[in-house]
Parts: sequence; structure tokens; C-alpha cells
Amino acid sequence: MDSFNSVVVGPKLSNLKNLSKLCLYCSPLREIQLDGLELLRDLSVERCKFLEGLSVISSSMRKLCKMVVWDCPKLLEIRFRSVMESLKVLKVDSCVSLGGLYGLSNSKKLTNLEIQMCNGLRVVEGLEELELLSFLSVKWCESLERLIDVSNSKIPNECTIRVWVCGKFPDTYRDDIRYRDYREMILGRTGKTFNEEYEMEENGSIHCFICILECIC
Repeated sequence: MDSFNSVVVGPKLSNLKNLSKLCLYCSPLREIQLDGLELLRDLSVERCKFLEGLSVISSSMRKLCKMVVWDCPKLLEIRFRSVMESLKVLKVDSCVSLGGLYGLSNSKKLTNLEIQMCNGLRVVEGLEELELLSFLSVKWCESLERLIDVSNSKIPNECTIRVWVCGKFPDTYRDDIRYRDYREMILGRTGKTFNEEYEMEENGSIHCFICILECIC
């Protein structure tokens, strides 16, 4: 694979068709697209220093249960382009350039999602569609702008939530709490922010009014 910048790992590589476990370690590839691999159950992508894009493009990967992406410093995005029927565990760790995790709504059976030390991560797309999620851990993702849309979320109330140092999202302070409580924390912070902005506007208006009165006098 050293001579390629991009490769589709799948049906064209006939010797991989019966693979159940695949670890891509220290690959020099810049892009990896996963297609086929109907028997694959466990996937690891580790220490791929040049990897920029990782896509799952085929719904034929029906047996994939676990996916781990670790220490890929140039990885910009992870995309699930098709329905993942069996994916239950997804872990992403130490991918400092990762800007977005897209298509989680295609992984309806996901129960465990762990993301940590991805300081460039801004968007986690489709998380609110995960009706079977039982554990969510997001830590040290300081640029995070989008995580959960609580106004339209299907995440179970009993899902365990752990959020540390993630942009504007409330911190659970090293405790694990239920999603129903975390949702209230988000709503409370949104309401507080709105009230603070309103008070600032009101105070600004009063200050301007006082200045006008002083000028008139």
C-alpha cells in the first residue's frame, strides 16, 4: 500500500473477504475507504500519521461491531455514509486535527461512544438519533461546537454521560450522570446565557439613556 495515497479496502482485495478483524497500523495512506468486508467485526485504525480521511462507504459491512481510531494526528474527518447495522462501540482517541464526526445517525445500534483528546473537533453529527446509546464519554475536545441537539433527541434518559472540558458544553465534573440530568444542564445553561445577554442589552440601553440625559442637562 506504500505507493498509494488513497485505497478502497474491500471486495477488490479478495484475500480480505473473509476477514473478521482488521488493524491498520502505521499506514502511510492519506485516505482509507472501507467497502465490502461482509464478515468484519472488529476494526482498528492506529497511529496512521498521514491519514486525513476515513470513510465507511458500504452497507454490506453488516457485522462490524467495534471500531477504534487512535492517534491519527492528521485525520480531518470520519464519515459513515451508509447504514451500519451492527456497530455498537465507537472509540476515537488522540486525533488532534479531527474536525468532524459525521453520519452517526446511520449507526442506530450504537451503545457506546467514546471520544477524547480531539482538540480540533467541532461537530459530532447525528448523535441525537441514537436511541440505544447507553454510554457517552467526550473528554478534552475544547473546540466542540455541536454535540447534542437536546430539542430533538432520542437518547435514552438513562444513558450515562461523561463530558469533560468540551467547549461550551456543561462539564459533568468527573462524575457520570444520566442523560435526563445532562439535558437539563444544557437547557439551564442556554437559558442563563439568554438572560445574561438580555441583561447586558438592558444595561446598555439604560447607560445610553443616562448619557443622553446628561448631555441634555
